[in-house]
Amino acid sequence: MRIFLRGLTMMAVLLSTSASFAADPQNHTYVGDSEAEYFGEESANADDSSGLLSEEDGGVYQASSSAHIGDEPIAPVEMPGVRAAALHSPTTATYQPAGLRKLHTLSAPSYSEPSCNGGCGGSCGGGCSTRSQMTKMMSGKCLDMWIQAETLLWFPQARSAPPLAVVAPAGELPFLTTPGITTIGEEFGNNLSPGFRGDIGRYFGNGNFGIGGRFWILAEDDDNYNLSDDGTNFSIGVPFLDTSGFGENAAIIALQDGNVPGFLGSVSGESSLDMIAAEVYGRLNLGRGKEFHTDLIGGYSYFGIDDHLNLNASLTQLPGNGGTTTFRDTFDTTNEFHGGQIGAETILRRGRWVARSLTKVHLGNMSQTVDISGNATTQASNISPVVNFGDGLFAGGTNGTFDQDVFTFAPEMNLKLGYRFRDRVTFTVGYSFLYWNNVALSGEQIDRNLEFDLNGVQDRQTDFAIQDKGFFVQGIDLGTTIEF
Repeated sequence: MRIFLRGLTMMAVLLSTSASFAADPQNHTYVGDSEAEYFGEESANADDSSGLLSEEDGGVYQASSSAHIGDEPIAPVEMPGVRAAALHSPTTATYQPAGLRKLHTLSAPSYSEPSCNGGCGGSCGGGCSTRSQMTKMMSGKCLDMWIQAETLLWFPQARSAPPLAVVAPAGELPFLTTPGITTIGEEFGNNLSPGFRGDIGRYFGNGNFGIGGRFWILAEDDDNYNLSDDGTNFSIGVPFLDTSGFGENAAIIALQDGNVPGFLGSVSGESSLDMIAAEVYGRLNLGRGKEFHTDLIGGYSYFGIDDHLNLNASLTQLPGNGGTTTFRDTFDTTNEFHGGQIGAETILRRGRWVARSLTKVHLGNMSQTVDISGNATTQASNISPVVNFGDGLFAGGTNGTFDQDVFTFAPEMNLKLGYRFRDRVTFTVGYSFLYWNNVALSGEQIDRNLEFDLNGVQDRQTDFAIQDKGFFVQGIDLGTTIEF
């Protein structure tokens, strides 16, 4: 009987020792297949030894590796010929379901939330809480910065001017009132002007605030015309309104009608437009979710719009060398906008597709400068000296520099559709529209009301005043966005 009881006692000790050893091999126990496998987020404090698991918002945080599953401490039992196994058990008195322990009086291990911006679309999760910056860049999560580079295929609005040349049938006077005429020079530009736009910035404060800058520039939008003849094919004239009472008149450039001496000549015009812009802005997040976010945008805006128009006319009286007269007129305008901007941008995501909508308005001062210059010369013969007799044709009486400041508003809209080719790279195609309500353009400064003859008599009935109008640019954007 005594031997039977001793055998039962030894069996109980061995079973207890085996159970403790299985629960704690080498004094460590993990939930999973290995110590490197966790369910849920990594703890930011890897050395946290509280040994607790927590459940928060339906997610499970893994306890540190010092937590164990076991029972009350068991005192070692010494028996002859038997060496007790090393035992270790936690201070918790009762068994707990692995990974589902709730906190009551004790706190969970602390961790730091990553600085994920709205560009993550709410899909960053906590998986990047302890990732290095390089890991975040490679994984495409926790995106704090953005870089956009776009090729612009824009079309500036056509620039208007009074009729700068008239082509009439041969033998007919080249006046605006003559039947069958063709007018030249009333419209310049509206050509494709390629350009570049760059945008760079960074988010702060967990994606709630950002600072960025944008710059764009367009290639020169130029246009020209050039006509010449001796009057046998068609007549050429530069029309103007004669204030002396004659009405519609013209400076004859080429004409052969059999009644008066003919003219041989040419007329040409060149126009060019240059545009540039720079912005510094801040972004304030208004709301975001897994597939969208909306930012309020505000900051500083600069626009530069320069327009140039150069006119040349030359005529020689026939027959023979009856003298040559030339006119040169130059109109230059400069528009510089300084002001603020306010607007909003919304970004929508669906899988790899991204849609962006940016609308804002620029408000500020437009500083306008108009520079007008010209000259008129005559030469009685090839061997005669060149004599200056005036200040050009349309520039006559208005030579000088004029400037003014006007309040200007400029609404802007950018719409884009993109495809995320890689985690951090998105190709986009979009449409842009930008309008200014007060822009001084060179063709608008031409005053065709003048009193003129080939002897250089020129006069203006009114003082010069800068003329401005609304102007817009629109076109297609092809770009790439990189986030990291």
